[in-house]
Parts: sequence; C-alpha cells; structure tokens
Amino acid sequence: MINRVVLVGRLTRDPELRKTNSGASVVSFTVACDRRFKTQGQPDADFISCVAWNKVADLMAQYLHKGSLVGVEGRIQTRNYDDANWTITRTGQILTLPLYMAFLLREVS
Repeated sequence: MINRVVLVGRLTRDPELRKTNSGASVVSFTVACDRRFKTQGQPDADFISCVAWNKVADLMAQYLHKGSLVGVEGRIQTRNYDDANWTITRTGQILTLPLYMAFLLREVS
C-alpha cells in the first residue's frame, strides 16, 4: 500500500519551533493549497496541517515565514485524542519527509 502526499502551497503563518523533552525540534505548520476549480459558497483553498521534525524543523523556522511558497512531500498520519468534552476526536496531518524538505529549503532561500 502507498501512503504518499505531495503538496505545493503557501504557509498560513510563521513556523513556530518547539522542542520536545528529549530535545528534538518540531514545527507544526499549515499549507494553503489553491483549489483548481472554485464553487460558489466554498473555500478557494484547502488548509492542510503538517509537521516537520529535527533538522528540517530548524531550517523551516530559520528561513521560512508566513506566505512562503513551499513544497511538501510526506505521508498522512492520523491520531485520536479526547477533547475537552471527553469526546474521541480523530485528526490527520502530513508527516514530512526530511530529505525532500531540506532540498526545497535550499532552493527557496
């Protein structure tokens, strides 16, 4: 089975770098991807949640900002969590592949 995603779009906000307890860098970001066909009453773009780890996260925080054009390759990852009302919620995000992102960062900067 294949779980591969490729996105090209713009960052919706500046990447915020965080560190885990073990010292690993992580950055969560959202990519806005324009829709090819627009329907009245519908959004013009899809907003896709993504996460990058370690060196890629450090590079993104250093070189990219809101509105930067980025290319993301990765895989879809889903998880469940309990919200404030104790309801189980399922969410999905794109877990980026490190080498592809590092290559694109060099091209963008």
